[in-house]
Amino acid sequence: MFIRILCFLLISLSLFGSYTSEFYHSFDQKKSEQWPSLLEIGEKALEEHSDPKIHARLASLYFYLGKYEEMKKHIDACITESLDDESQELLIRSLYLLSAYHRINKNYASAQHVIQKALTKARAYNQPCLLAKVLFNAGAAEADDPKGDCELAQKYYEEALTYFSPDSDDAHRVLIRLGRIYFLKKEFYKLNPLLSNLSQTNLSPRTCVHFYYLSAQVALAKGMIEEAEKWIEKGLHLAKKMEMTKDYERLESLKEEHPLSKSFS
Repeated sequence: MFIRILCFLLISLSLFGSYTSEFYHSFDQKKSEQWPSLLEIGEKALEEHSDPKIHARLASLYFYLGKYEEMKKHIDACITESLDDESQELLIRSLYLLSAYHRINKNYASAQHVIQKALTKARAYNQPCLLAKVLFNAGAAEADDPKGDCELAQKYYEEALTYFSPDSDDAHRVLIRLGRIYFLKKEFYKLNPLLSNLSQTNLSPRTCVHFYYLSAQVALAKGMIEEAEKWIEKGLHLAKKMEMTKDYERLESLKEEHPLSKSFS
């Protein structure tokens, strides 16, 4: 399947004229399902011409696939090429991606320090959608830190929701993150309706994996073993299909850490 997709994209170059134009054309339509083929096109586009926007998008794609050192390479390139006053938006994007990189590597102090720089710049830049993405990462930098401030994380998430369209994938991702805060605080009276609403929403594949993971955690906390098994199985299947390596590993760890039924393997 991957070879067929890649061949299609390569043949399309004759119509669009370059890897760069093909990458931009394909990114929004294909990013949630065909990440490896997009990476191939994006890397070739950079051989044609270095472009900080492509570096930023490739960094995001590598993040989705759990390839964090490749992600860091493109973050560094994007920052280097976005230092002039006209590139503030790209610099802000680079900073929140850098914060995510530190967060994934459990360097929480660095993640929080970098995201505060991004947040200061984003508030001054005054682009609501960009500010919302920074707020999402600011919340994650606190929430993922075992010593982080859950109340502050919740504040960031709630502010981010005021900028995102309610039906957008970004809003769904924030809601799942907010659900994790409710879970940590044992506020099930807030968490249960949130999960119920999300279960009836058309989530993107990547976001769906995160929904399955949170749903499994909640089911385990309630002692609902068969329910947890259902969510873990769904999450593993989709994470494998989407090549979401780190998310697959997290679901496997969740399965191994809890006494699930003997029939579940």
